[in-house]
Amino acid sequence: MAADLERALERAMAPELSVSAVESIDRRVRAAIDRAAGDNAPRRRPRRRVLAAFGIAALLAGIAASPAIREYFDGWSGGTFESIWDRATVIDQTTVDQGYRVTLVRAYADPAGLRLALAAEDLEQRPFEEMVVASAHVVDADGNEYPQTMAESGIASQPPDFSEAIASYIVPPTLAGPGIRHLTATVDAIGLRRAAAPGEQVAPEDLWSNVEGAWTFEFDLEFFGAVTAEPDLTASATGIDVTLSRLSVMPSTTIGVLEIQGLPAVEWGWDPYLKIEHDGRALEVWQLAPGSVSERLEFQVQQGFDDLSGTWTITISEFHRDIPDPNSDITTEEESIVGPWVLEFEGPVPAS
Repeated sequence: MAADLERALERAMAPELSVSAVESIDRRVRAAIDRAAGDNAPRRRPRRRVLAAFGIAALLAGIAASPAIREYFDGWSGGTFESIWDRATVIDQTTVDQGYRVTLVRAYADPAGLRLALAAEDLEQRPFEEMVVASAHVVDADGNEYPQTMAESGIASQPPDFSEAIASYIVPPTLAGPGIRHLTATVDAIGLRRAAAPGEQVAPEDLWSNVEGAWTFEFDLEFFGAVTAEPDLTASATGIDVTLSRLSVMPSTTIGVLEIQGLPAVEWGWDPYLKIEHDGRALEVWQLAPGSVSERLEFQVQQGFDDLSGTWTITISEFHRDIPDPNSDITTEEESIVGPWVLEFEGPVPAS
């Protein structure tokens, strides 16, 4: 059934439109990304985010057609993470309540997070325009909760009685090691949107309602671990030191930490033009924390790895900042500190 369901999901959810909702980001970061034209600046994929804490009805209005469930599951930034879908545990459990069938398709977990792929079907084909499966509450056999970070729901225009969702959760640091864990996931609501009557003036969110129920799944899930190194490598230029203090890889992503000393203190920090390469291949940086830096920067790339082997090259070509013009909301002055700062780390080959 898993293969049939996945094929049905991909047919129903084939991309027709690209979602153009992007969370607000700082004006300085937007300007830096535009100037870099994709060469060194991180990209963030436009996507629709639904935070479960605020409730289904208030948030699901206006969600556009989404990519296929496999693409959603693979990564948040639009990259190709074939290993994540392929290495996810096939659950294929189905529960029916209130005439709605919810299926937990697959699940995956590593220190970067836990992901669930869900699908819902209205077995009675009720007259609603759209349907969305809510994300699930997740606990393990020891009572540990996995806090949800976000959910992304894709609504098929045809048929309207079918929907899929990807939910993402934090894996607490104390539970981030490899191993098999027994989990319970519970979906407690289905969101439905009715059609507005001809001439009806109604806010989009008021067209949504919830069907409450209990769709519960119990399953064993393999948690993948991370491989971490502390290279303590430093590159210096123009009186500024940049140190690679930590690099961690796991199947879903790569995360690194840079320590920076000597940057002039400014009110809003500096935007680094950052490039990450592995064995000469450029990796896509899709998240920086914080976006503007002074002393510490954590980066995350969309490519994951099983181990650290190979040559890692981290390059900051310059630090840039925009200086707001008090007389204009549009024009700015600019300042750059040009490097480059190049850090090269030869990752260890795992023992055979």
